[in-house]
Amino acid sequence: MKKLTIIFLLMFGNLTLAVFAQSSSRELIAIDILVQPDAQMIKTAVEVNKGLHKDYPKGFVLDTAHPPHITLVQRFIHRDQLDEVINAVKKVVTEQHPLPFKLVTTGYLTSVWNYTGILGYEVEPTSELDQFERKIVSATQPFSVHGGTEAAFVKETAEQINTETIRYVETFVPSSSGNNFTPHITIGTAHPAFLKKIESEPFRSFSFAGTSIAIYQLGNFGTAQKKLWISEAK
Repeated sequence: MKKLTIIFLLMFGNLTLAVFAQSSSRELIAIDILVQPDAQMIKTAVEVNKGLHKDYPKGFVLDTAHPPHITLVQRFIHRDQLDEVINAVKKVVTEQHPLPFKLVTTGYLTSVWNYTGILGYEVEPTSELDQFERKIVSATQPFSVHGGTEAAFVKETAEQINTETIRYVETFVPSSSGNNFTPHITIGTAHPAFLKKIESEPFRSFSFAGTSIAIYQLGNFGTAQKKLWISEAK
């Protein structure tokens, strides 16, 4: 009996190690499920980004590889479950018919990551956007995993993903979701002193529309770098 038990334990132990090894070797990617704005907002954000880039040339440029957007949720997922995540998001979009979102900017939003200032547009929350965000978070929760590293991100040549970016994805739920959801559009990076100058200037609010839902693989500073899926407004 003892011999059989030992054999069983050895077999079970080896199986457990094999399953663990297989699980731990699965590739993780950092994704951003987001709302893309209309052409006028994109044009406005790109123009402001150009001014920031003059102050901080090392900062990212808003373009087709770094489109302006409103993040709904950021997560680490297994790459081999991407299709399941896309289907979960598609289902929410089909059921909710949220597009186009009617949105308004309320001011600038600033923060500092790794001694680099980040500027964004603060967007006025709406009940429609809030409800949709919560449903997206809930629908993708079964696929969320922890422990992602910079390998989960899209990187420029010789670029290093900063720890704040990795931590932001790791803690997005619940730190930046649900009751803590603060809709905004990141515009670019600059020296903190330059951002203080911008904040001191009058801000003129303007309206825009959210026209599509998309999933991107993330880059540094939460940039949407690699488009994985998009659902256009009908």
